[in-house]
Amino acid sequence: LLRLSPLFPFALSNYLYGASSIGFWPYFFGTVVGFAPGTFAYVYAGRVGRALTLDGASSEPWYVYLGGMAVVLALLKVA
Repeated sequence: LLRLSPLFPFALSNYLYGASSIGFWPYFFGTVVGFAPGTFAYVYAGRVGRALTLDGASSEPWYVYLGGMAVVLALLKVA
């Protein structure tokens, strides 16, 4: 759960994980689960920015992207 907190510095948490008896696989999966929401938000924000700045026939209306961004932000707030 420490990976989900942006208030806890990564250098300190990495040191604590190394000094503790946490195994590799729990550390690995905790890191993947902890970084997934932020990574998803950055990728989606980039996709929305690209779709809104480039005129494309296949792009969705702006309110679809706004709704998607609201859902992503709500999920990040809950997580």
